[in-house]
Amino acid sequence: MNRVFELYQKFSLYFHAIRYLKPVQIYGRLFFVLHRPKPDLAPAPKRSELQGPWVTPPLRKQSLVGPATFDHLNQKFSLPNDGAWDVAGPSRLWNYHLHYFDDLMAEGFLERRGRHRDLVQSWIRHNPPMQGTGWEPYPLSRRVVNWIKADLTPSFLDNAALSSLAIQARYLTRRCERHLQGNHLWINAKALIFAGLFFDGAAGPGEAGKWLAQGMLLAGRGIKDQVKPDGGHYEQSPMYHAFMVEDLLDLINLGRACAWAELDGFKETAARMLGYLQGVCHPDGQIVLFNDAAFNMGPSPGQLLDYGQRLGIGPVNVSEQGEGWRHYPDSGVVCLKAGPWTLFWDTGPIGPDHIPGHAHADSLTLELSWNRQRVIVDTGTGEYGVSPERLHQRGTSAHNTVMIDGRNSSEVWAGFRVARRARPLGRATITQVDGQTICRAGHDGYKRIRGKVLHWRKIITDKENIVIEDEIQGRGQHLAELFWHFHPEIDVRPSDDKWFLLHAGLGKIGEMTIQGAEDIQLIFATYHPEFGLSLETKKLVAKTRGPLPIKFLTRISSFNSQ
Repeated sequence: MNRVFELYQKFSLYFHAIRYLKPVQIYGRLFFVLHRPKPDLAPAPKRSELQGPWVTPPLRKQSLVGPATFDHLNQKFSLPNDGAWDVAGPSRLWNYHLHYFDDLMAEGFLERRGRHRDLVQSWIRHNPPMQGTGWEPYPLSRRVVNWIKADLTPSFLDNAALSSLAIQARYLTRRCERHLQGNHLWINAKALIFAGLFFDGAAGPGEAGKWLAQGMLLAGRGIKDQVKPDGGHYEQSPMYHAFMVEDLLDLINLGRACAWAELDGFKETAARMLGYLQGVCHPDGQIVLFNDAAFNMGPSPGQLLDYGQRLGIGPVNVSEQGEGWRHYPDSGVVCLKAGPWTLFWDTGPIGPDHIPGHAHADSLTLELSWNRQRVIVDTGTGEYGVSPERLHQRGTSAHNTVMIDGRNSSEVWAGFRVARRARPLGRATITQVDGQTICRAGHDGYKRIRGKVLHWRKIITDKENIVIEDEIQGRGQHLAELFWHFHPEIDVRPSDDKWFLLHAGLGKIGEMTIQGAEDIQLIFATYHPEFGLSLETKKLVAKTRGPLPIKFLTRISSFNSQ
């Protein structure tokens, strides 16, 4: 009987994941697996001559920390003595980063140019066409862009590298990831545009011109599909949103350097996305950690805003706004101000139905800062892959929201899969009455549970206080658990029915009370603001078991408001 139930559960996960796929993802996957194009080793096309200035892009953190030692994802590994470029030991994502060649455009890159040239030659020798991680379309695309950017800042590639670059571009034209869509297909498009313009594709219909045309077609579709009217990226990850902002600015930069005006058409999208990026940053200048998101995976938001300014592109904010609040209605992110408090609330969908791979079961989660200090945080993303820890970080209990009967609000599984998923119960409503801002939103992720359970959350703010009302509606007896995760620098201490929020350097920040819970426990948890980084912290877990409706009332107040 148990075996039959397990098979049914497995079938259900696959069915509810596959049913949302687009046809191109299904036949595209079959084509991608079965079709193995042979590499074209023809000589490289003619290089283009720059017609305008190339603006130095924002620099990443240095990752080459020794002659053959790399620091990616907070893990250091060295290339083996045999010269192989697929390093045993680290994760697949670490090896992806190794093949990106991000250090070519990292802090202090000119001091390492000699070593960079040696690494490029080593890569060419030990990564023959179609063999190894480096020839997968995503790392290949990132590498093509980085090699070209390095050559523009200043000349870098020799004839062997130019020949390899052309072979990689030709191969990519037949390996674009249409089956994956999203950010993967977008970076394929960027790489083809870069290669096309670098090899004088703007001059005519030759080989490089075809790369350029294919890249522009994919990029145009990508912008239309992936960028929402409010400027947010449709995968609902601020980290991947920032990646696309950098990509758009790089393309505009290259278009100007090559005097190819068609890329100027991306400026309006870049401005909207810069506005959204600026709007979803905490007062400390870093992004909110909704869905798959982490710090230091690319240029910081401040670097990207500066890059835009140097290209003459400033942020354009198209959010709905009022006194003390801002709402991005298409993405579902709400920002509220209450005196020293800044709150970000995710009321939107988990992501596009056909590619929810970077989604977490975090519907209605929120993050909170006191001035520049983060106080309530999402767990973050410390790793990819298939593991219990990856499932935990995607699960509801790792976020600041309510879990019912021990189930996730969306059925996340494997490393990047989602079966049945939560949907917003309409757009968030925002009203202002007697100096208070009142926001309300809900989701139906627990409707699949017996009793058709719904979760509604209302947030009320004034000049100093935040009140969060969680109401679980439906029928029957259920267990409701409310989670609040704290930044590691916040010390949470109980005092009667209150919880004091303290900081070693800032002193007393505020206090929290929770009503409606039968039991409240302060337990250890982990915080993952970067990949490969796990910090010990604490979280409050408030539990109630009983008939619906169940209500929790959380109040957060500044000490000076008492």
